[in-house]
Amino acid sequence: MRRWPSIGSAVLAVLVFGLWTMSAFRGAHSALEDAEQAVRSGESTPFKQLVLDAPDSRWTLLPAAFDLFDAASFAGDFWLAGAGGVARYGSNGTLKRTYRIGLDLPPAPVIRLASGLDPHSSRPVLFAATAGEGLLLFRPGGGVEQIRPEDAAARRLTDVLALATGRVLLATAHAGVLVWNGETLAPLHPELAGVHSTALAGSEEELWIGTLDEGLIAWSGGELQRFGESDGLPDPHIASLSVADGAVYAGTPLGVAEVRNGAFERTVAEGLFVTSTLVDDDTLWAGSFDEGVAELPLERRRPRLTPGVALDGPLSTRRLMQQGDVVFALAPDGLYERSPEGGGWRLALEAPPATLTARNISALHSDSRGRLWVGFFDRGLDLVEPGESLTTHVEDDDIFCVNRVVEDRKQNVFAVATANGLAVFSSDGRKTRTLRRRDGLIADHVTDVVVAPKGWIAATSAGVTFLDADGPRSVYALQGLVNNHVYTIAASGPRLLVGTLGGLSVLEGGVPHAGYTAAGSQLAHNWINAVVPYGDGFFIGEYGGGVQHLSSDGDWRSFPALAGVEINPNAMVADGDRAYAGTLDRGLLVYDREDDWSFTTDGLPSHNVTALTLANGVLYVGTDNGLTRIATEDLSR
Repeated sequence: MRRWPSIGSAVLAVLVFGLWTMSAFRGAHSALEDAEQAVRSGESTPFKQLVLDAPDSRWTLLPAAFDLFDAASFAGDFWLAGAGGVARYGSNGTLKRTYRIGLDLPPAPVIRLASGLDPHSSRPVLFAATAGEGLLLFRPGGGVEQIRPEDAAARRLTDVLALATGRVLLATAHAGVLVWNGETLAPLHPELAGVHSTALAGSEEELWIGTLDEGLIAWSGGELQRFGESDGLPDPHIASLSVADGAVYAGTPLGVAEVRNGAFERTVAEGLFVTSTLVDDDTLWAGSFDEGVAELPLERRRPRLTPGVALDGPLSTRRLMQQGDVVFALAPDGLYERSPEGGGWRLALEAPPATLTARNISALHSDSRGRLWVGFFDRGLDLVEPGESLTTHVEDDDIFCVNRVVEDRKQNVFAVATANGLAVFSSDGRKTRTLRRRDGLIADHVTDVVVAPKGWIAATSAGVTFLDADGPRSVYALQGLVNNHVYTIAASGPRLLVGTLGGLSVLEGGVPHAGYTAAGSQLAHNWINAVVPYGDGFFIGEYGGGVQHLSSDGDWRSFPALAGVEINPNAMVADGDRAYAGTLDRGLLVYDREDDWSFTTDGLPSHNVTALTLANGVLYVGTDNGLTRIATEDLSR
């Protein structure tokens, strides 16, 4: 063994190392102090700290797949977080409580969890980062608070890291990395402003920041060091970070980058889309996007994932964690464990029960039997029986992206508009056929469909197709439509209104009769997403132009308070004196003939309202993050 030349040299080396360590710590601590000084000098991000009240009892959520993103151990319990909210499980695996998005929690998915100390009280809390509503604090006794920045960019968090000093670091999608000390919220470093940060790891002495497209950033002593593809990283997108034994392991779509002693060392699990990492002694666990979990030795002689290394466990891994000798892998449907004795993976905690298969809703219809048809953006179709006790799911190459569902009571069938054709369902919910271009449609991508006296009318990405006993017939721009790309259609008597990307067309008897564009009429915006009959005319929902009314005489009525509002495709219904419209980011619009239009966001799992339907005095509201319902009479309270 190599020996020090003398005891004096050894003491000197220890002193030098100690001074260097203290200097580094002071540098890091000073940098955080500088951030707080920036707050005091007016560079802070204003925020509100709110105590979340009891949920609004007027609204009822239909349970949808929880879609888990993260897990943590806190206050003797397991906590699972996802698009549906936060679920708390006892040590015996019993579900103790569910905090639901839109009712118990603000309308944004919970994507990251981290336990730490409350900067105010120095008591343990569980921090939860949300994708749009800032930071949540869960207390052991059950209380929940929200740290909500005024700046929307600062509310869209991607990760949270609680430091030993009581400060909390927040990674954001567009506002860089923020530091919160309980009193103030400020940027961590000016060079990080605007960086799309994705992951945080490390400590106050040495912090690691993953980004979406700028690689890995090391922050130490107030200085930044960047690692990109030119430094050896397999990909600039950092999906996860783990720190162990003086090294950082960064998961990317092309493997795990190991950085040690300030330099790129090697790529482990080369070619694997790694979404989560965990280091246990000399083993690296790598959870992948859709291939399972890899258990990899970290010896230098095996630097890469070879065909001989098996992947097992849940295919899609959102987070890897460890408690004692047990390794856990979080998948969208639950938490899986792998004991040190082997025997493979088993489901330890299942996500809270759900009625609906998915959360991103694109179409709703309540039929004459009391069943609810729920179309999803990318997961097909659910048929929910009365009482919400049984759900039938349909998903195949045709029924994937659903745009509209309508009931043809005369033929006792249902027409389902999809991105892959117009599907026909029998009254008992079975798909019988799918119509496409070969069957006479002008295009396979069907955006809307209505039932007409002689048959069906389908809106497509290339025009409108009439389907009746006389055979298919199409109308498009060369025949008078203002634009070929049709998003929505609505019929009232002999008139058919066709909303397109380039304006609005009125057809009578299947022939273009009038056209409206922003350049040549009072139409506010050319992009028409929704049309619904109302009164003596139609409400027109526009992407960026709010809602306007077109009377049967061709007179336009505008609503100045709705200028700039984006109405979602086919997200509009009307009944009696009321009308309802779904917006992209401002919740639900409600029209009352006496009170004009008003916005509501209470009880919604998301401010992005994507589909609506009415049934027996109940309004069903679909969003990109779940489904809720309310009695229409309660909306006025």
